[in-house]
Amino acid sequence: MAEASAGAVELQRRAIERALARGGAAAVREGRYAGTYRVLSGSRDDAWHDVATDGVRWHCSCESRHRPACWHRAAVYLFRLEGAGLRVVGAGRRDARAT
Repeated sequence: MAEASAGAVELQRRAIERALARGGAAAVREGRYAGTYRVLSGSRDDAWHDVATDGVRWHCSCESRHRPACWHRAAVYLFRLEGAGLRVVGAGRRDARAT
């Protein structure tokens, strides 16, 4: 995800935690077009949210779409990482001493 403020980074980290708790990449289905995905809603049965990305900008059809992060976008992020051969097991924190 793109460079963001400390507050936005924390929101993204929490979104990744929620995505992992809700099945991570397993909650994602590829969409009809390149860069489009569908993620099962966590609050409504049989509802899906559409996520689109070009790798830089991320858009979701959920109610949190105007926030810096939502768990649907995070789940797609995890899906793309796993597609590249990486496995995410938790949302880490950057050690302030390492920067």
